[in-house]
Parts: sequence; structure tokens; C-alpha cells
Amino acid sequence: MGARIPNLKPRKATIEYLTKIQASTRFWGGLLLSLLATTSTILDRYLRSINEGFSIGFTSVLIIVGSIIAIDC
Repeated sequence: MGARIPNLKPRKATIEYLTKIQASTRFWGGLLLSLLATTSTILDRYLRSINEGFSIGFTSVLIIVGSIIAIDC
């Protein structure tokens, strides 16, 4: 394909670099997903107590973000 990463030689250096980037992306993505899940649960319970059973569907946002992260991996 002719794609390359500047300042990296093809083969082993490229593989190591991409593996490092992918691990970092998965870590931060997982951290963001857990933060979103926790915030969603807390906010959902709070809104249900105020509005007598009515709440906004924050779990759908959680599913969308999880799907986007899964596609990137």
C-alpha cells in the first residue's frame, strides 16, 4: 500500500510502535467507558428519584461509545 510512519523503519520498529499506540488507546478508551458508565448510573438514579420514574437514556450513550471503541480495535 505504500503507507508508512515517518521516522520509523518498516518491520519490527513499526510493529512495536503500533502495538504501543493500540495499548494506550485501549487503556484510555476503557477508562473513559468506565467513567461514562459510572456517571450514567449515578445520574440515572438521581433523575429517577426526582422525576418519579422518568429518566434520560444514558445507557444508550454507553452502548454507542462501547461500539465505537470496539470498531477501532
